[in-house]
Amino acid sequence: MSFASAPVKINTTVRNCVLGEELTVDGRCVACQEGWYQFENPEKPVPCKKCPTDAECKGKMKVYPKPGNWRSSNTSEIFMTCPNDEVCLGGDADHP
Repeated sequence: MSFASAPVKINTTVRNCVLGEELTVDGRCVACQEGWYQFENPEKPVPCKKCPTDAECKGKMKVYPKPGNWRSSNTSEIFMTCPNDEVCLGGDADHP
């Protein structure tokens, strides 16, 4: 009895890194840990960024202003002192 060997074709797909992940030098996508964040879809090795001092970073791209601070949008990396502490409570409406 004889068996003929035929080539086996396997298709694979590799996804790109997404927001909240860093691309490592060995090509892996790794989620940013607490204290770090990433607002870019990296196409080259890019590490997660360290959390600004006036923000709280819960990992991935979850970045919230600390009480007494604000920013102009959910992806702004510039945090400013709030002129009215009563309205700048920190956190996020969905994730205090």
